[in-house]
Amino acid sequence: HHHHHHHQHVVLFYRYFLPSSSSANQQLSSTTLNLFRQNSSHYLPLLHQHQSTLCQQLGNMKGRILLSTEGINGTLSCSTEMELKEYIERMEGFDLIGELGAPPTSNDANSKVAAAKVTLTPKAGSGHLFANIDWKTSTTTTNNKSSSSS
Repeated sequence: HHHHHHHQHVVLFYRYFLPSSSSANQQLSSTTLNLFRQNSSHYLPLLHQHQSTLCQQLGNMKGRILLSTEGINGTLSCSTEMELKEYIERMEGFDLIGELGAPPTSNDANSKVAAAKVTLTPKAGSGHLFANIDWKTSTTTTNNKSSSSS
């Protein structure tokens, strides 16, 4: 029983990962960002996993998301506005350390150097990678061709 939804909610978004400048509202500290970049091979697969889980939880959102150490860029579609709002909320609330934990410490020489750079694990709450994303949402009507949106 696959009923066809008339509306398709589409969201386009992108965000370059830059540390927040204002210390008062430091949603992404440079410490956390550096930690993420130094441990990208650990975090990027986890972020991809987080995204696909999130999209499934919210009623099977479809689309594609590009994630790198530089930023995120995505296009997603879903059938209800609720799912869209929830997705945006969850993304804005996402915190690197809070949700994915601290990176594993390994013993090879390379990571010792990296570990020395970041001596303390940043506090949770300073890793909002997706805060201040530029969201562009639109709604399209799928099967009523005659209605032209002005």
